[in-house]
Amino acid sequence: MTNEQKKDWAKILFLKENITQKEIAAKVEISEQSLSKWIKKENWDMLKQSLIATRQEQIRFLYIQLQDFNASIMERPEGKRFADSKESQTLIMLTTAIDKLERETSIADHISSFTKFNDFCRKFVPIAEIQKIVDFQDAFIKNLL
Repeated sequence: MTNEQKKDWAKILFLKENITQKEIAAKVEISEQSLSKWIKKENWDMLKQSLIATRQEQIRFLYIQLQDFNASIMERPEGKRFADSKESQTLIMLTTAIDKLERETSIADHISSFTKFNDFCRKFVPIAEIQKIVDFQDAFIKNLL
């Protein structure tokens, strides 16, 4: 794995996981100093805060646009409540963007799902067993990079 791939993976873990920097450094197989340097140099703390604008918010915004667009069409007189060719293209673009965002799975999404799954497992499974699962999850993420 290249240094750039390690940095990308560390960034994803930093932004999405609720683990310490020491744990991130160990998973990515880098020094804590390197991780700290990346965090400061590339302002990951601020980026983490900006993730409030998640994919779900983007989807919600697109649905609002779609709803407003359809509402404007429905305000037309009866018999004229249909989209012209330009409006149809806009509708297609909005629905395609929504579909893509709803179906697309990013590495960050995988990590988020793994985190939720691991938190769930902690209630029922010994930590040693969870660590085995986490090792497979880490291997899966490395394979995606």
